Amino acid sequence: MKEKYIEGTREGKRAFVVFLIVIAAFVLLVNFLGSNSEAKDLGDLKAVLINHLPVLLANTVFYIVLGWLIVKYSLSYLKHGFWPPPGLPVPFRTRVSYLKHPAIVKLFVLMVLLLFLLNIAINWYAWLSVYKQSQVI
Repeated sequence: MKEKYIEGTREGKRAFVVFLIVIAAFVLLVNFLGSNSEAKDLGDLKAVLINHLPVLLANTVFYIVLGWLIVKYSLSYLKHGFWPPPGLPVPFRTRVSYLKHPAIVKLFVLMVLLLFLLNIAINWYAWLSVYKQSQVI
């Protein structure tokens, strides 16, 4: 059987570049916000924790948006039975892959979403635990 390909489009290349710029801006923002987060002594701990809060919020928003995109595109993959689905602009020549095992896709998406949720929960729990300890000091 001859493999089917979808040619890249200008719109797909534009979307790809915008995606890379958004990811780079996010990384720079988190680096900028988290760069001054070292406590010199225990008295600085509360201030460092408050300064770390925007990084934690950005991390949470990032995982929520990424999880939403994964669910959106996986539902489209499951609906149409092949990737990339119709109407999705691709930046480069892309081979069409056909869905053979939908249960594996569902399990993979569920596992990724659970890992994202676990990451968010652990980050918030760690921040809250240290913040409560800083209130005691």
